[in-house]
Amino acid sequence: MQQPKQNSARDTDDSVSEFVLRTVCSVEMSLASITDWFKFEWAYMDYEGQKSSERLYQRTILLAAAVGFVVGYYFQQFSYTVGALGVGSILSAILCGIPWPTFRKHPLKWQPVRDAEENGDPADVQNDAKKTSVDAKKKKKQK
Repeated sequence: MQQPKQNSARDTDDSVSEFVLRTVCSVEMSLASITDWFKFEWAYMDYEGQKSSERLYQRTILLAAAVGFVVGYYFQQFSYTVGALGVGSILSAILCGIPWPTFRKHPLKWQPVRDAEENGDPADVQNDAKKTSVDAKKKKKQK
């Protein structure tokens, strides 16, 4: 006859620590993948897209408020008005909060990167300007 194996406190601690370690590692990996996901160009909205998104947001909220007011007035229930406004807010958040491709039709055209050796370093230009102004003050004092 075999006796049932009893779990010691150490076995339990080991299994708990393994579980915690696996959980922490999976959370770290998921956070890393989320941050990598937002580094892509498609996760951003251009200026024209922001403008059209704002207009859509305002119109969606205004329409929801108007429909909610009419329905609430007809049924004499203020909760219908508030509910319609809540649904409109959620709908506008989904429509306008996500950078859909329609909001990314006008990407920014960045200027090419200029080499500091070709055009001079801006810090050097500022230092040169300070030196010349200090030299001019010294010459003025000498006269």
